[in-house]
Amino acid sequence: MKQHLHTLFNLRAESDGMFRSYERYRCQNGHYLVVPVTHLEADEIEEMSLLGEYFVQKGDQHIAAMVKNKRGEIVSKAEEQLFVLLRCPYESRKLGYPQAIPEELAKFHQKGRRITFPIQKLVRIGQWKSMWEKRIDQMEQFWALKTKDHPMELFEKLFIESFPYYVGLTENAIQYLVDTEMDDLPRETDYGTVCHHRFSYDCWSQESLMRLPTDWVFDHPSRDLVEWIRSSFNDEPQRSEHYYQFISNYENVQPLSSFSWRLLYSRLMFPVHYLECIESYYRTQDEEQKQALTEHLQNILKRSHRYERLLSDIHGLIGVRRRGMNIPKVNWI
Repeated sequence: MKQHLHTLFNLRAESDGMFRSYERYRCQNGHYLVVPVTHLEADEIEEMSLLGEYFVQKGDQHIAAMVKNKRGEIVSKAEEQLFVLLRCPYESRKLGYPQAIPEELAKFHQKGRRITFPIQKLVRIGQWKSMWEKRIDQMEQFWALKTKDHPMELFEKLFIESFPYYVGLTENAIQYLVDTEMDDLPRETDYGTVCHHRFSYDCWSQESLMRLPTDWVFDHPSRDLVEWIRSSFNDEPQRSEHYYQFISNYENVQPLSSFSWRLLYSRLMFPVHYLECIESYYRTQDEEQKQALTEHLQNILKRSHRYERLLSDIHGLIGVRRRGMNIPKVNWI
């Protein structure tokens, strides 16, 4: 890769460890990240680059902006691997207190809501229902085929046994979303903004607030709040009060409407963590990765009752602390 960086970007680089799962390189004029983008479309990458430039122009000092190669291209290729090169910001402020991430996230969303150019390929707002239905329908067909095969492997047995429960959970999430869009009205704070595909502490670590455009989509801001809760729960489940406090700290900067709360609750109900685990298992050929995903699925299933309690507790906290907001409860939880 050092040779490719010199050939493609005229950079003389030395390896400088990893940032998240990405290789980091040190040059005389700063640090760079090599981020694979084989899973992204060219138009998506172009929009990510435009969004990165927008935040830089607005004075955001934490953006790792995309660097064009000597041919003026954003996407480069090395040994059949497509990647983009991100230049790290010179300084990435350290977090001084726990509230920093949710409050910084709210400010980030406020900036992202004010973009003036069209976004098409990264748009997810308003598409949750169709995307969820398509995803669960495809997996249901796959599940029916697997059921006929009578598989012997542990992962596949767990998948066959658990899937009907998660179909039910998905149906509840979709119905809750439909009812929200029919019964409630979005406010100005419900406009689309720049969000993360999956927001977690990995995106903005405790050490820095460096932001990678390759993480981004354009969606409702509740997406990031939910995915942070989900990620934290999967890593190390804590009291529901802990997750609610994260949202409360976000609201110190940007209060949520009743529409936002209901969207948040519907997305929290949608079991994307389960679906992604199943999809990842059947995509990989790596046996170690399959073993890790089997253990991950076992953990998800062991915590399913705790996740139900999380849904119930979060709804209870909303009801107690947001009196006057019509946040319907799901009867079976």
